[in-house]
Amino acid sequence: MKFKSRRTYFSRLESVAMTDIVFLLLIFFLLSSSFVPQTGIKVDLPGARKTSVNEVKHNLSIAINEEGKIYLNENLTDKDLLQAELKKMLENSSDKVVIFRPDKNIKVEKLVEIMDIASAAGAERLVIATKIKE
Repeated sequence: MKFKSRRTYFSRLESVAMTDIVFLLLIFFLLSSSFVPQTGIKVDLPGARKTSVNEVKHNLSIAINEEGKIYLNENLTDKDLLQAELKKMLENSSDKVVIFRPDKNIKVEKLVEIMDIASAAGAERLVIATKIKE
């Protein structure tokens, strides 16, 4: 007479593998969030349906408020002095990216003029910050 042996298979969930998964999810969410610092200047950013979220390794930003005042890294500056100040800051920057934070109510002509100044100062990439449209 032949007896059947009962084998019981136990599946075991390794805690090390679960910890790795949790850390990978944590890293994913940290890297997919925005690293652009929010400044204290009152600017109503224009909206866009999709924004690209990239890590920014520096603090070089130009904000233009509704009155047309220009802020370079939260410091009020004049349009005539902007190119010289920007050129000095871009010499110390490795990636030469300038982030523009214009108010949605300023004229495009004003924004293009400031972008032209940044380009002449040596900026290689010009980025316009937006907020996500709801």
